[in-house]
Amino acid sequence: MTTEQQSESKPQAPPGEASQSAGRPRGGARLAIGLALLAMLGVGGGLLAGYRYWSDMRQQLQRLDASLAQAAREQQEMGTRLRQTYQDLAHQREQIAAQE
Repeated sequence: MTTEQQSESKPQAPPGEASQSAGRPRGGARLAIGLALLAMLGVGGGLLAGYRYWSDMRQQLQRLDASLAQAAREQQEMGTRLRQTYQDLAHQREQIAAQE
């Protein structure tokens, strides 16, 4: 086949279509762009989920810290009351022993 016959056998696109397809990415490039966008969305979603998880954990830790601080105060208060009770008991024993 000569080059004339080859050019005649190939269908040629109208001039308007040739310029439009030159501006658009081909199938492989479209797939790559689509996968890149999908990957970016996945990474963005993962970052958002990670941030929310970290924020929730931080709030839970703050609540636990406040709860532990409250428990420590109450424990100290109970220790003080227990010492006072032991002193009162010892004083009552002394008074009972003095009455006998």
